[in-house]
Amino acid sequence: MYPFIITLTGTSGCGKSYVAEKIVELQNELRGINSQFEVQQFAKYSTREYREKEIKAQRDGKFVDVISVESIPPECDFVYLSYGKYYGFNSEDIDKLRKQNVCPIIVINDITALYNLRNQYKEQVLSLYVFQSLQSYKMMLAEAKEERGNVSHKEVRDRYEKATDVHTNFLTNRELFDRVIINNKEYTVEDLTKLQIKNTLSAILNGTIVPGKSIEKEHKLFIISGNAQSGKDDVIQGVLKMGAKLSGFVPKYTSRPQDDADDVEMVCKLIPKSDIVTKLRRQYDEKRKRIDEHYKSVGKTKMYPDSFVQKNIKKKSTMTKEGQDDVLANRWEVARISKLRAIKTPMQLFFKAFDSYYNANDFATALKKFYEVNDKYADIDHFLTINNVVRVNEETYRIMHDGQEYVIYENNPREDGSKDQYGFTVSQLEEALAGFHALLVASHASTFATCKEILGGRVVTVFAYSQVSKSKFESIANNPNQKAKKNVYDDLRRYAKNIAEFDHVLIYTESESTNKSNGLKETLIEQMFTLFRLYNKEGG
Repeated sequence: MYPFIITLTGTSGCGKSYVAEKIVELQNELRGINSQFEVQQFAKYSTREYREKEIKAQRDGKFVDVISVESIPPECDFVYLSYGKYYGFNSEDIDKLRKQNVCPIIVINDITALYNLRNQYKEQVLSLYVFQSLQSYKMMLAEAKEERGNVSHKEVRDRYEKATDVHTNFLTNRELFDRVIINNKEYTVEDLTKLQIKNTLSAILNGTIVPGKSIEKEHKLFIISGNAQSGKDDVIQGVLKMGAKLSGFVPKYTSRPQDDADDVEMVCKLIPKSDIVTKLRRQYDEKRKRIDEHYKSVGKTKMYPDSFVQKNIKKKSTMTKEGQDDVLANRWEVARISKLRAIKTPMQLFFKAFDSYYNANDFATALKKFYEVNDKYADIDHFLTINNVVRVNEETYRIMHDGQEYVIYENNPREDGSKDQYGFTVSQLEEALAGFHALLVASHASTFATCKEILGGRVVTVFAYSQVSKSKFESIANNPNQKAKKNVYDDLRRYAKNIAEFDHVLIYTESESTNKSNGLKETLIEQMFTLFRLYNKEGG
């Protein structure tokens, strides 16, 4: 397939130019894999004017990826419209570079042009989506004024709307993209963007990744990896509630205590004490009963509080007495339901009490007071000490116990050097895939490899990435359970190191539209359902 074409797609300001520069920088290093490896950035024709930054770059002898023209040359067989301006390039120019053993790097922000290019060149196109963040209009305007110079408000508004469209096109056309480059600039310890690019290109050159590979339509095991704030828990809970006809799930055993993010997919060694939960449930039920009876009593007598009447009926209202009574009755019922739903659940009260007690005591004392051993737990940490263990690598094991084969791995290193164990049985994998797609949350590439050994090509790996900043995440991690899971940097580095092992990325991000509609979780869950549909069997 060498020399292949490299395409870069992403929203304005995401770092496509930076990625292209890093690919050029990596040429010499990657020639250790392919001695002929050479790349060259490829310029497109465009009817837009040169930007101030581009004019300066030209004067400095630097590459600019557009050639400004009044009209696109007629020999261009790839033409598309972006930001109200036409862009075009000629496949013959691409072929000339490839005949010289050079890989062209092309920035393409049009989904139809990308589709046509991949359709023409098949598995000779490596398509990368570059993601940094979804900026607000104000942020984009400030950045554009600083970096691009001669830009108008209309141009920035067009760019903002185009950025939303570009990202939406990525989410709904994932099959056109081979890998996602997460260009996160918050972590300065090392260049993780460059590491992702290097490992992606290395995998292409050594044959680990085959670009443009066709999708096999069959029931798949989707393994989701990501940090605790990546939204993967929202995906699991959403699929459990909404996707009963699309997916099963693989329950996991874990040696750690249950926390407030766990649902039925997690079988924890330690669970909240039943007597405490029973007591909290009784308090919860009693509080609900008191509130419910109060609201129903007032609704029956229509003796509403003056403040409620004043809020809902205007002083000079022309409404009839009957009409006013009807409005008040309806809104009082809405208030009753809202009040009942605002009551903290028994589990919310439990974790609040636990966190409060832990903050005043040590973790071991808090565990002893609030938790008990789960009789449904398979003692995987104990299995590791008494069974014939096959160690896949330093993090993952395969063992046999009582006729069941277990896959066990370690994660969340603590300050004392200990780690949490997670495990599941091979039979659980097979049962979850009986007639459905299946979901499994796991963190390590070695676990992915083990599942692929067991299930072959029926495994799809997904990295869940959060735009939530590291500082924000650390500020909301209260107890050791969360602290052990909070290292966002480690998860991003794990992705960069093992990018060849990840087929897709779910992006947990905020935009003006999701903020207005509070639709962030819904968008994330829909990403997962989009993946299900991508791999669905024909007619099923």
